[in-house]
Amino acid sequence: MRFAALLTLATTLLTPLTLALPSESSNQLQASPADLSALAAKLKLKVNRKPGRGSTCPETKNPRRKPHPKRLYTENQITKAFMVGATHAANDRQVGEGRYPHVFYNSEGLKFPCGRNLMEFPIQEDNQEFKRGGTDEIPDRVVFEYTKNKKEFIVQYCGVMRHGPGKDFLLCPQ
Repeated sequence: MRFAALLTLATTLLTPLTLALPSESSNQLQASPADLSALAAKLKLKVNRKPGRGSTCPETKNPRRKPHPKRLYTENQITKAFMVGATHAANDRQVGEGRYPHVFYNSEGLKFPCGRNLMEFPIQEDNQEFKRGGTDEIPDRVVFEYTKNKKEFIVQYCGVMRHGPGKDFLLCPQ
């Protein structure tokens, strides 16, 4: 009799705990921590400077890649790529095989009107948003400066550049 009463009491106390446990499969549980860290990393995006005009990237002939003709990007095209890249960065999210946006160290010494904390993000000739895949056929990048604090991810537009001969980038003047 006492055993039956103890068993009933234990079942009554433990049932709410077992119902509160997640019912996802082990594969779903493994993805959850990454999802939570991405949500926790979101910062409010603050834009200090947007593009003010278009840029023209020079023709390039790279023996390791296909040649790319001279290309004019409008202010709106540049703004679109800049805002997509900045939003990804503010949300601590990267896309594509090259994990864009990512830090740009400017080892070429390109003259951008910005400081040192730079990121790059692909700008596509067809005006589509870069979402996935490689960038072998996408030679151009939007560059922006970033700073962050506990609440905000602050960006300003710096310029557009293009993969030139070799591994170097070339500035695409306004």
